[in-house]
Amino acid sequence: MTEVLPLVAGLAKPSIMERHWLEICELFKAEIPYNKETFCLRDLLTIKLLDKREDIEDIADSADKQLKLETQLRDDIGKTWEHMELEIKPFKNIDAPCYLSGNITEVQEKLEEHLNNLN
Repeated sequence: MTEVLPLVAGLAKPSIMERHWLEICELFKAEIPYNKETFCLRDLLTIKLLDKREDIEDIADSADKQLKLETQLRDDIGKTWEHMELEIKPFKNIDAPCYLSGNITEVQEKLEEHLNNLN
């Protein structure tokens, strides 16, 4: 039981999403009622978590990393682009927006930085 509890704790983290449970169901070739009110420790013990201990640990670690990235996307990158503006000015005497000006270099640098963060 002392070996199983850390695995169960890893699966109880807020970072474990439905996609991770589906991965676990596929791994064990079993239906786990993870989204039911009746879901309990017995459900996890019946699939013999220890048989795939390393896989479960990998899924939990991956879930933590994914949550961190999702948080970064939402908090850092999302907020930057919420307020980013491009200035559009008419070209010569034409009465239509024709070219970008202003902070183009800053916008391009931020875009490249965020694209690198996502890759």
